[in-house]
Amino acid sequence: MKELLKLFFELFIKCAKLTEEMAPYVEWGNIGVIVIGVLACLFGFWVYRAYFSVFVFMGISIILCSTLSELPWGRVAAWCAVSGVVIAFLAYRWNHFGGFCISVIVGSCIGWFIYPSYFLAGGMGILFGVVELLFPVIAIIGSTALWGAWILVEGFQLQPMLRIIIIVLATIVGFTMQMVTSRKQKLFSKTMPQKLRYWLEKRGQ
Repeated sequence: MKELLKLFFELFIKCAKLTEEMAPYVEWGNIGVIVIGVLACLFGFWVYRAYFSVFVFMGISIILCSTLSELPWGRVAAWCAVSGVVIAFLAYRWNHFGGFCISVIVGSCIGWFIYPSYFLAGGMGILFGVVELLFPVIAIIGSTALWGAWILVEGFQLQPMLRIIIIVLATIVGFTMQMVTSRKQKLFSKTMPQKLRYWLEKRGQ
């Protein structure tokens, strides 16, 4: 997970021709990744839209830099700035879509970690996406807590078994903290399908 994140940032820096400017800060990369992991694990529900909009901006910039490479760099940079900012702003407003994408990505990575198979990765991604559509708040909290814990643990050199144990414990802590702090959330008016809510209410009676 950490390596994928670093590769994505490195690709963006290369496409945006910021290699020389960012060179003095490369050594701070691991610290930055750890900070991203901590925020995602403990405050994922509140920061996932910002993360998603940043990733969208970087993705749009990479695509434009690759497809418009024959144009003058000034024009390419202008296209990246305008298009990237506009689409990133829209992405920040897409609560469900951002949560869905984050959930699918985390699910796919988990599937690949269990066994390097595109079929399993795709199946896990679809499963996490469906769960997000049904239970957006719980799915986003769970996905971001797991994603952040995974990134955080990969920032340290640990034995595989110890790494898995810490990921599980950190995910539980992050999930619990996010559930407590998101009780009064207003991003989603419906946290589960109406029929399921009705069924649970009837069962509770």
